Amino acid sequence: MSGTSLKSLFENLGRPNNLKDDCLISGITSDSKRVKPGWIFVAVKGYQQDGHNFLNNALKNGASAVVVEKSTEDLPVPFLITDNSRKTLALLAKRFYGDPGRKLNLIGVTGTNGKTTTTYFLESIYRQAGHKVGVVGTLNYRWPGFKDNALQTTPDSVVLYGYFSRMINDGVSTAIMEVSSHALAQYRVEGLMFNSAIFTNISHEHLDYHKSLDEYVKTKARLFSQISKNGRAVVNIDDNVSEIIIKNSSAKVVTYGKISDPDYRISDITLLNLGSRFVLKTPDLDLQLHTNLPGLFNVYNASAAACAALEQGVSPELVIKGIESLKRVPGRMEGLVSEKGQFR
Repeated sequence: MSGTSLKSLFENLGRPNNLKDDCLISGITSDSKRVKPGWIFVAVKGYQQDGHNFLNNALKNGASAVVVEKSTEDLPVPFLITDNSRKTLALLAKRFYGDPGRKLNLIGVTGTNGKTTTTYFLESIYRQAGHKVGVVGTLNYRWPGFKDNALQTTPDSVVLYGYFSRMINDGVSTAIMEVSSHALAQYRVEGLMFNSAIFTNISHEHLDYHKSLDEYVKTKARLFSQISKNGRAVVNIDDNVSEIIIKNSSAKVVTYGKISDPDYRISDITLLNLGSRFVLKTPDLDLQLHTNLPGLFNVYNASAAACAALEQGVSPELVIKGIESLKRVPGRMEGLVSEKGQFR
């Protein structure tokens, strides 16, 4: 039986109990119904159910070890007591899959609007640059040879780390993902270090979950504390909360926009029925960009992707080709053309 040492998985993650003999772990889950012999069950306190109430179910299904947030007597298997089982779930997945995020050029995109389209622009640019690209986002999870429908914008941490492991095995070099506020609040991306992170914008949404705009913004800003030392935070400086995002960055910040004083200035915008033309003034040169996606907001989305790619060393020529070669994003402002060629 192949697997990962339980002792190595539990090391320094909490207070282990009953851990006299080591064993091999072949899976991790927070769903008691999915537990199999050789798996760890992590009891997560959800918003409607508490995983601690399903410990017996997990044990009946053969759990070899469990993770809990409170001391539990008479458990017949090794167990780990932790202060935050959601965070521990992600860190266990990171160890179980061998920290696959570290082996990828990982780019995260967060914000209320524009995440999906920005990931499509990035995917197009990095394909032009010869990268094998994986994407995790609202519409689906995909890379060459694989595609799966998305149940969540950012999946459960075990699923996410599993996807990254599969990407590595399939030769993916750059992974681009949408990072939702729910994912950040629920520690689904805990343990990941991003090479770049993009902030698009904030508007008054998801306040049923986050309770206040201030809490929502602070949750979004957490992504920018997970950027590697030599990475980049790419921030829309025209947004009212950009300073909060910038203050939370663990890496160098570069800004884009058209109103304030950004590092990458958007100018000379011409909005067309089926796209836009604009200039992105970079610290080194002016890029003449054309996108097939209409609207000022897509000028911002394209600019965010361009900034991130340029900061990672992608050539201006490939950035221009990548922006222009993206013809559509499914379900996002798709143009309709009549038989006479008229936009409607």
